[in-house]
Amino acid sequence: MKKVLLPLVLLLGGLFLIVPFASAKMTIKVGHVDRGNRLESDMEAFASVFKDLVESQSGGEMEVAIYPAGQLGGAREMVESVQLGAIQIVPCYTAVASIFSPKAELPYAPFIFNSVLEAWRVLDGPFGKELADVIYKESKLRVLAYGDANGFRDFYFTKKAVRSPADMKGLKVRAPESKMMFNMLTAFGANPVVIPWTQLYMSMQTDVLDGFEVQPAGVVDQKIHETFKQAILTNHSYDTLYIFANDNWYKKLTPRQREIVLNAARVGAVVSRGVSENSDLIALKIMKAKGIQIYYPKPQEIAEFIKLGQPAALNSLEKTTGKEWVQKLLRARDEARKELAVK
Repeated sequence: MKKVLLPLVLLLGGLFLIVPFASAKMTIKVGHVDRGNRLESDMEAFASVFKDLVESQSGGEMEVAIYPAGQLGGAREMVESVQLGAIQIVPCYTAVASIFSPKAELPYAPFIFNSVLEAWRVLDGPFGKELADVIYKESKLRVLAYGDANGFRDFYFTKKAVRSPADMKGLKVRAPESKMMFNMLTAFGANPVVIPWTQLYMSMQTDVLDGFEVQPAGVVDQKIHETFKQAILTNHSYDTLYIFANDNWYKKLTPRQREIVLNAARVGAVVSRGVSENSDLIALKIMKAKGIQIYYPKPQEIAEFIKLGQPAALNSLEKTTGKEWVQKLLRARDEARKELAVK
């Protein structure tokens, strides 16, 4: 028996030497708080395109598992999970991103950009790279790319038609958890009230609030357009979709894997921009069909909002980010505006 077993053991040993073990497939977890529809959600648009590109370009070596609708926790919890390495990637709105790095609020500054094209040019250029570097230093979160969180924010009111800051005087207007935005509303003469997003519908319906500000797509998505009759498209603040990744995980990738992940993230971020802008346009059509009065302010009316609101907001932003960073943002915006000028 020993004479028979010995050659067999040697043969099997030889096979282990010449036949490599199959490499384990890498699974990348991507979590987000939005619904899982890639045609309507900026977050899911990013995640789905990222998944398709990573899996196809890696030849099956890497797979992406998407967890939408807060399956892995709230937005802040998921960013913390990315820091810990439990999740590899999470797309995150400005309000939450700024908790981990105050400088993430810079592109959110009111009346900085005249168009999303200016915002994209700034974030895709040297300023965006420098911003990603400082966010990493402050949070240890790697910014893979910048997407679009439904673009610009506007104002909505229950009864009163607002055409100027003077029309906001005394109105109870919901403020996001941002000192900068709180100060802007105060400068307009409004009564800012910090209320969680989840309580906004009921607060508008029961007259706890007279108005609020957010992107059109977010309004329709949560059916909040059932609670007001007036809208003014001030396009006052641009909301960025930060694509955060765990840095330790990223550093352990091979050069080829890094290239695949980074390129897929960048393409996914661009797709999120298109979905965001399209969602906003569809949302405005839905509002109009519901009889909501949508007002497009004239340049001189916007100038009044800027004159009163922007100094208060930028002063607040300088205190949290530093005057130097606000100046960097303004210079980058001016450069983008020159590059995009119609000749």
